Amino acid sequence: MNFKRKAMVSLMALTLAVAAGAAAAKQTVKIVFIGPLTGGVSANGIGGRNSADLAVRLKNEDPKAKYKYELVSYDDECKPNIAVQVATKAAADNSIIAGVTHYCSVTAVATVDTYHKFGLPVIVWGAVLPSITYGQKYAEVHRVNGTMINQNDVAA
Repeated sequence: MNFKRKAMVSLMALTLAVAAGAAAAKQTVKIVFIGPLTGGVSANGIGGRNSADLAVRLKNEDPKAKYKYELVSYDDECKPNIAVQVATKAAADNSIIAGVTHYCSVTAVATVDTYHKFGLPVIVWGAVLPSITYGQKYAEVHRVNGTMINQNDVAA
């Protein structure tokens, strides 16, 4: 093979290798975790964050996953004013596509309007006050656990 032909074959092989690598790379999407990582109920918040982190790592290990997921964590300190600040920060970040938010009911109630205003879908992971999801009925706000109503029915 002459020099020009070898160079052309090498260039084509390199181009195909780069293209294959680019095609195999998954787009990264960000999920936000918001909970009390400091303060009196931080043990619950840290446990929640660790659970969200585990879920993200397990999903990223799945070769069939369409995306690579990245967890972004914010501390709401179980304080409504801090929760609104971090919810606004997360919701304003266009690279964050959804959230796993709030252990404390007071922080969840304080932030639902923020999520609705920005259109950020969230799943409340720990707060139990019914008005979080029943109050405004925002399409962006969901929950995985029951409410105080469900807990009281069982306890009665």
